[in-house]
Amino acid sequence: GVFEEDNVPTGFGDLPISRLKAVIRPALEKVGNEILRTFEYYHGSGSDTSVERVIFTGGSSKTPHLMDFFQSDLGLPFEYIDPLS
Repeated sequence: GVFEEDNVPTGFGDLPISRLKAVIRPALEKVGNEILRTFEYYHGSGSDTSVERVIFTGGSSKTPHLMDFFQSDLGLPFEYIDPLS
């Protein structure tokens, strides 16, 4: 998941990694729930197509361990694509 190791520097001064985890995890879980709701809406709209993978793009998608967190949380493969390459 995000920030697996407790000894990783946070870059936020003296803020302990455990506190950073406590702040970030609920926000990421909300985002994950919104992604699932989007899939459910799409599926409920009558489409018989299922989501097989999620494509990440943009600056925030490069956040360390973010794709791993969502892959684990949502049970779908995530892939990073740079649209400018």
